Order: sequence, then structure tokens, then C-alpha cells
Amino acid sequence: MNRFFRNLPFAGKLLIIGFIPFIFLIYLLIQVYQEKNEKLTILNLYIDRVHQSATLSSLISALQEERKLSFDYALGKAGYSDVKNIRPITDSLLAAVDKSNDPAVEKFREYTSIDRLMQTRSHIDSNKEDPNLIMHNYSNTIFRLNTLNTVPDNIYLRPVYKDMVAQKLLTEISTYLGIIRSNVYNVLVTKKYITETLIGTLGTYDVYKSYENEFLMKSSPEAIKAYQDAKKNSDLETTSQYIDSVFKNFRFDSSLTADQWWQISNEGLERITGLQHTIWNRIENKVQAINKAEQRVRDTTLFFFVLVLNIFIVLMIYTVAVTTRMLRDLKTAAEKIAKGSTQVKVKHESNDVIGSLADCIAEIAQSNHELAGAAKAIGNGDFHVVVKPRSDEDVLANSIIQMKEALRLYSEKMEALVKERTEALENSNRDLQRFAHVVSHDLKEPLRKVSMFAERLVMDESNTLSANSKNYLVKIGQSAVRMSNMIDGILAYYSVHTVHESFGIADLKAIAKNIKSDLELLIEQKSATIIIGNLPQVEGVPVLLNQLFYNLINNSLKFSRKEVPPRITIDSRKKNGENDSAADGVFYEITVKDNGIGFEADSVEKIFGIFSRLHPQTSYEGTGLGLALCKRIVEYHNGKIWAESNGAGAVFKILLPQKQGVHTVLNN
Repeated sequence: MNRFFRNLPFAGKLLIIGFIPFIFLIYLLIQVYQEKNEKLTILNLYIDRVHQSATLSSLISALQEERKLSFDYALGKAGYSDVKNIRPITDSLLAAVDKSNDPAVEKFREYTSIDRLMQTRSHIDSNKEDPNLIMHNYSNTIFRLNTLNTVPDNIYLRPVYKDMVAQKLLTEISTYLGIIRSNVYNVLVTKKYITETLIGTLGTYDVYKSYENEFLMKSSPEAIKAYQDAKKNSDLETTSQYIDSVFKNFRFDSSLTADQWWQISNEGLERITGLQHTIWNRIENKVQAINKAEQRVRDTTLFFFVLVLNIFIVLMIYTVAVTTRMLRDLKTAAEKIAKGSTQVKVKHESNDVIGSLADCIAEIAQSNHELAGAAKAIGNGDFHVVVKPRSDEDVLANSIIQMKEALRLYSEKMEALVKERTEALENSNRDLQRFAHVVSHDLKEPLRKVSMFAERLVMDESNTLSANSKNYLVKIGQSAVRMSNMIDGILAYYSVHTVHESFGIADLKAIAKNIKSDLELLIEQKSATIIIGNLPQVEGVPVLLNQLFYNLINNSLKFSRKEVPPRITIDSRKKNGENDSAADGVFYEITVKDNGIGFEADSVEKIFGIFSRLHPQTSYEGTGLGLALCKRIVEYHNGKIWAESNGAGAVFKILLPQKQGVHTVLNN
């Protein structure tokens, strides 16, 4: 597998890498789409449940009407045609419930006494059924059917939940009110069992009132207002007042005949039924709106996923094409260098491994060009040209150096002894500088290779190396980088006195602002605040003073406290010499104050030592050279630096003369 992958063209490798997130996007799209479809399926099931609840309510109302008409007929009254007319309505509603796929109403005829009700009908037709038994059988069936009319509770139905509760409670109110009105009607017709009926119906009346109170507390504001309006402006108010009077006085009011009572109470119940239909329509409209909204969300999600998928494909194809073109350009440049050309131009187009490769090729071309120029200069008698070997194995550069030295020695043989000694001393100094450069280069080059090959080994053998081996290689790379940084720090530390720039006027405020701009990304990441006060202009080397302030500000950002945004204040004040006289010169005390982790008082001298660290490498990065370099720069400018801390933040103070040549330094 490893051999196969290595032999693949680079474009093929990129396509394989991009194929994995592509498959993941496809899988994610399928999962989200299935989830949306499942939501819609659940919502449609609840819509069916809502329709079924409406059908059950209509069935209960039809059974209540059939109960009254059957009771009247059994008492010997006319109206058999009315009984026959109501039954098809009831049967059609029973058939609608039969067609439901809801497990909650499966085989409902068997346990709700519907089959017994059919037997009761045949007895009514043959005049063999007792009126009271008819009332009892119908009431039991109505009670049992009412228990099937449940309110589904689902997060998608929350906008209509109160209306569904109202609908359920209105069904309960209608059911119990129907029982009470039937019992009242029975007493008004027969004039018998008045006390027994009152006692037997009292519990039903209490339940009816409890459902009415529950309705007023749990229903939606619209449903409550509609119910209250119905009680004030219809026969429902007369019906309710009559029933309340009966159970308050515990006797029947003879102001109404049985037929009058039935007509008034029937109109009252019809108002409740009308209110139920209004609520059902509102529920239906809201549920349909929810369903359409879910469908829109599903379709929109599908559209955006397809759009993202297409964008991903286009980007992948574009990336493969651009990367292949960049590598082809690098190959062309490398071929020119291999043929001996020193006029090769390589563009730096990216900040990745390809960009690094381009930089390396450009560096090779530049080195070859410099070596060719150096050889030409040496041939023309210029022995001061600097030739930099690229490595110990750089035979060409070392040969040019040897040639240059041989020619130089040969041309200087005729010089006088004093001149030879002077030139020997100058050569010794140049050799010492060259030695320092070569030593630093020779130290950094192996470290760079260690880091590079450790990284390459992790990348190339990622499938075969163990976790510990990978961890060791990562630590090797990190150590090489730290060593390289230490070498740079040492060179910077010891090169302070070799800066070729002369002293001039340095604007410290402008320097601080430029550093703040350079560190803008780090400042934004840490949500830091840097306040730059009124800083002076002093005589000094701008490059070194820029390094001084950069190290101090970067140090304050690095050693900030977790969860506390860094706050750094830079300010200054003017001070005279020890005797406060102009003869001692003018000094400026610059203060850099932060709110970071600070340090202990006994560490104040230690922090300016070379390679000195107060915290382990794993906690805070660094070489231990930053503050040591600051001290060296300040002393180079005939100044003084010290630090103060109480454990909560640090204050660095720098004393610099306004003009150089003044060597009197104020005491801390």
C-alpha cells in the first residue's frame, strides 16, 4: 500500500486526500436529509392523530344525540324516524375510526362496548329495552370513547398544544354536560327517582365543574375568551345556570318542561361543538403551517448541502490544478540550475511546503550566482569578497576559498614585514569573524537537517511508526528548533557591539507604535491592551532600541495570566543627574508595566542572566536570552535596566541618557 501511494502522481495523491472529506460530506448530507424526513414523518403522524381526535369528538357528539332520541322513543314517544336518521351519521364516524392506523384505537369496538351498543339498537327497534338501560349503555360507551381522545405532546406541536388541551377539555365538558342534561331530561319526563338521580348525578356535576375550571386555567387565551363569550351570549349560559341551581338547591326547577330543557341545553351544547370546530380549524391551520415550515427547512438544508458539495468539488479540482502548475514551474527551475544556469527566477507564491521548496531552489540559484560572482572578483584581484560555504560538503565554495587564500598569500609575499604583520592581524580578525559565522552556520545546518528529517520521517512513516516513536521524533524536532533559537539568541547577544549603524536620534514613541503594529495579531489573539504614553527622543541606535522594546512588550504578552486580558502601559519621565544639575545631563526613566504573572522578589537579579529561566520550557517558550539581550542593549547605550514585581504583574524600568557621552547613571 505504501509503495502504491508513493508511485501515484501528485495529483492522484491530492485527489485521494480530498476524497475522504468528500465521502464525509455525502454521508452527512444523507444523515441530515434522513433526519428531516423522519421529523416530517413524525409530524404527519401527529397530524393524523389530530384528525382522529376530531373524529372521536364528532362521534361522541353523535352518540349523545342518538342516546337522547333512543331514550325518547323507548319512553313511548314518537320519533323513531329521528332515531333511524341519526344512526347512519354515527356509523359513518365509527367507520372513520375503524380506518385509522393508530395503535391507540386498534380493536376499539371490543373494549368500548360498541358491539353491545349494536345489540341495544336491535332491542330498541323491537321495543324490548328499558329506557334507563338504554341511557346507561350509551353513557358507558361515550365515557369509554372519551378516554381515547388524548392530547399528543410533541415539541413540534407546542405552538398548538394549548388549543389541543382546550379541545380535549371541551370534549370532557360536553360529555359530562350531556350526561347531566340527559338525567335532568329523564327526571322532567318521568317525574320519578328525583332524589336518587340528584345523588347519582352529583359526582358527574363535580367532575364537569372541575373540567370547566381546568379549561379556564390551561387553554389558550383565544379559547378561554370564546368560551366565556359563549356563556354570556347564548343558551349555554341558561343551561349552566339551570344546572348550577339544581345542584345548589338540590331540587329540580319546574320552570322548564322536558322539551324546553332539551332544546335549550341542546343549543348550549351546540355552542360548545361550534367552539370545538373553530379550535379544530385553528389547530389544523397551525399544524399545516408547521409541516410546511419543516418541509422548507428540509429543502433548504438539501439545497445548501448540495451547494457546499459543489463548491468543495470545484475547490478540490482548483487546488490540484494550481498545485500541479506550481510544482511544474519548480521542476523547470531545477532543471535550469542542473544545467549550470545562475539566472533562474523563482516566484514565492505560497507560505506552505511548496513555498519553502521554492525558497530553497531560489536560495540555491542565488548561492550559485554569488559563488560565480565571487570567483570572477577573485580572478580580478579582489581578495575581500566573502565566500560562504553552504555546508561542509560544499566543495566548490571551499575550493574558491582556498584559491582566494592562495592568490592572496602569493600577492602579499612582496609586502614589507610591518605590512605583513598588520595584514596578518586584519586577516586574523576576519578569520575570527568568519569562524564565528561558520561555527554558527555549522551548528544550525545540522539542527535544520535534524528537524527536517525528523519531520519527514513522521510524515513518510506515519503508518508504521508507533505513537511513542512519533512522539520522540516530534520532541527531537522541537529540541532542534529550540537549539536553533538559542544560537540566534547567542549571536544577537554577542553581536550588540558589532552593529554597523551609528548613533542617531531615535523616536521611542514611534518605535513603540511600530512594534504594537507588528504584534497586532498576537495582541488581538490575547485581547491585549497596550497604552503608549509620552515617550521621548533619545540618542541611540534605532535597530537596537527597537529590539529592546520588542523584547519587553513580547515578554509581557508571553507571561500573561490565563483568562485575564494583558494590559501593558509604557510611559516615561524626565530625570536629571545625581546632583539634579544640567552638568550631569538629562536622563529619561522609561517604565514598561504589565498585569501578568510577575515574579518573586528574590528572582529580580536572576531574570537578566543569560539562559536564565524562571519557568519550565513546557510552560512558556523561550531561550532565556531575551532579557539578557535587553540588559546588554541598555548598557551599550550607557543606561541601566531593572525590574520590580509583587507577584501580580511586573514593572521594567529603563534609564537612558538623552545624549550619548553622558556616563553618569542615576541610582535605582
